[in-house]
Amino acid sequence: MIHLITLFEGEKIEDKDAKEEIKGILKKIPDLTRFFKIEDPDTNIKVENYVGFLQVNNIEIDILPKIWKDNKSSIKNIEIARKNFIYIFSYAVLEPKFLSPYRYFLKENRINSLKEFILLLYAYSLLDALKKGICRTYVRRKVESNFLRGKLLLLDTIRKIDKSKFVMEQFNLDANNKLNQILSYCSFYCSKGISSVDVKEKLLQILYIFNSAYVDKVYHKDLRVTFNRLNERFEIPYNYALLLLKGEKIYSDLENKTPQKMLMFLYDMNLLLERFLYNFISRNKKKIFDFEDINCKSNLIIEYQQKKKNFIYPPGENKALLFTIPDIKIICDGITIIIDAKNKIIDIDDLEGISSDDLYQMFTYSSLYNADAVLYYPTTRSDHQPISGPYKFYKDAKRNLWISTLSLDFSENWEEKLIKNLKEDFYRVLKNNQYNH
Repeated sequence: MIHLITLFEGEKIEDKDAKEEIKGILKKIPDLTRFFKIEDPDTNIKVENYVGFLQVNNIEIDILPKIWKDNKSSIKNIEIARKNFIYIFSYAVLEPKFLSPYRYFLKENRINSLKEFILLLYAYSLLDALKKGICRTYVRRKVESNFLRGKLLLLDTIRKIDKSKFVMEQFNLDANNKLNQILSYCSFYCSKGISSVDVKEKLLQILYIFNSAYVDKVYHKDLRVTFNRLNERFEIPYNYALLLLKGEKIYSDLENKTPQKMLMFLYDMNLLLERFLYNFISRNKKKIFDFEDINCKSNLIIEYQQKKKNFIYPPGENKALLFTIPDIKIICDGITIIIDAKNKIIDIDDLEGISSDDLYQMFTYSSLYNADAVLYYPTTRSDHQPISGPYKFYKDAKRNLWISTLSLDFSENWEEKLIKNLKEDFYRVLKNNQYNH
């Protein structure tokens, strides 16, 4: 039986058993200290700005984004936070067509943990790919037979003592390939200890398909797979399998001399927030940048962490010591905008509450890319606060700083509301640049 503990970012681990498990893990795997802040090993262990789940033995810890935490952290609050996290995770990671099948499970509360949701995404995407048949690849085999069926290996046949059979090379379509072995193993391994009947049913259905095709359950040390037109439909479930299998950490229990397993699936919330914002802008760009007096249709560019610029040169050197990669860069009608999303809860009208590091970073981007810079901070408010600014980085600066809120209120019609909010923000930034240039 899995003991589920739910926390928010930055909260202390109060459960005694969970605390002991975490302390034991941190002793054996020091690298994991980046996920936890140890103020006092005997009393205070906090989770850092990572969200997801961590399972050790029969204890599972779900870590939810702090943005949705209320003062009481009630059961209702946790349910809402879990659903909202799944929405932002799905939008940041999934293609849009894969989100709708899971809304039923969220609405009916048939998924009880983040781990089960990830497994459901994996199972549904794999079953969707299997509708067109299991992946088969050509395998070259050397066989012996009384009948010539394949390429005759004459030298091998002559060298044989028994000349009654031909030695041949055959190319056969085989389902027992590396890709299927990885997917079969992942389905088998993840089916253990699942409380959700829906998830268990899907994983067993997948295992039946693989077993019927005589696919072995193999955990390969090298999980790399090459995709082509024959197997490209399996790329999404394969990526989920990678996340699930690579999240597994194995350590030794020095006292009991027995191997213990840990399943870790944690995300940096800052990166998740950035990816969510980029995907939302990219997928809805036709609506967001539909302006009557600004031409963004024919010359719109939206980039995510792509082009870098060198930064800080030593005296007399041409090679830079550092380089910068902005999260999101938008070019519309010749105007460049740099966007960054921060996982912090602030009042955008109070500049003193904004980290000076955030402001220095945006000043650097603005200078290097000759762009206006926009800082987005998450909020759970359904009503949009108008974008704040323009602020001057210095008195005669030609480029500006803007500050706005990113509404993560996933209530009814949230997509339409967010499109409207972003459209209003970008229009004001672009219009201000047109007026000043």
